[in-house]
Amino acid sequence: MAKGTNEYVDEEDGLYQKPERDPDRDYDDWKLRQLEEEEQQPKPVDEDELDVAKQATASTATAETTQNRLDKLYNAITPLLNNLKANPEKEMIKWPNRVEKVEAFEDHIYKIYKG
Repeated sequence: MAKGTNEYVDEEDGLYQKPERDPDRDYDDWKLRQLEEEEQQPKPVDEDELDVAKQATASTATAETTQNRLDKLYNAITPLLNNLKANPEKEMIKWPNRVEKVEAFEDHIYKIYKG
């Protein structure tokens, strides 16, 4: 074909001719469009997948609740231990009303434990 000529123009009469369609290419284009549309559509969820998702959500909530309770226990016990080891050079610890304070602390820990 000469430079500047159009491959769809008939050289004999100079009229435009529509190019022939390639059925294989048309099918490939159609199939690609179908695949792209399927990817964009939300996939249906069956009951098993839904149950697994619910269990995972419940497990996450339970883990967070348990972690919060452990954090509260740690935050309650740590100051007590720090106070008990504050003055290691003293052999005796003066702790007036010890029984009432220990019982109150036990109640506090029990409440955290039960949630």
